[in-house]
Amino acid sequence: MRLDFHTHIGPFSSDKPAEELIAMLDEHGIDRAVALPSRGLHGSPRMYAAANDYNAQAMQRYPNRLIGFCTVNPWHRDEALAEFQRAVRQLGLKGLKLHPPTQGFDVFNLDLMGPIMELADELDVPVAIHGGIREHDNPLRFGLLAQTYPGVRLVMLHSNFGGTDRVAIRWAAEQAPSLYFETSATNEPAFIADLARWSGGGRIFYGSDWPWLPPRLEMAMVEYSGLPEAEVTDILGASAARFLGLSA
Repeated sequence: MRLDFHTHIGPFSSDKPAEELIAMLDEHGIDRAVALPSRGLHGSPRMYAAANDYNAQAMQRYPNRLIGFCTVNPWHRDEALAEFQRAVRQLGLKGLKLHPPTQGFDVFNLDLMGPIMELADELDVPVAIHGGIREHDNPLRFGLLAQTYPGVRLVMLHSNFGGTDRVAIRWAAEQAPSLYFETSATNEPAFIADLARWSGGGRIFYGSDWPWLPPRLEMAMVEYSGLPEAEVTDILGASAARFLGLSA
């Protein structure tokens, strides 16, 4: 199975509709995709609820192709927790996406992230967070958050966005076994091979960040990593399928 762990759809005028995502998957021979909200990330509670509704409806229309995630803004606190519960328990969405640069928070701000992570643990769904090289979303912050909440499956999206601190990400990969890594936005195939060695395998997921990055180019980064074919197959979909509890 080939699975793209990082795509975006939504109901707003600047979003791509689910039908275009399905067409992209067909074009590139990708079986399934994790569909994340786009504009709802930086909107009001009403706006991200609309984004979550759209993703749930898209998942219902394409149950064998799309795995919908929801979003909330941690700063909204009570509204965010209520919407997170609604999105999972009522809408059936399979995980949570957060975006520190857009939503303006630090990954390891436990006053904000503590209640979110505790609820994710209770709901037994993964949390995928945009990562980078900034002070508030670097690998060290992810590693610390994963260690604090080891029962939550935490995914660092863009694990090499902008040239990740190798010391920090190696420490996070080796010391936080509940932390997983997604590949989009790296321009270094060798980084993927290093990360596979540090993380011990099974914790790296191919993602394209469609529609902003070209899926075929992002696939090539994995294919040219120099890893054995079995590990490439895992990264391109098998590991994520196991992570999400999908059958082949």
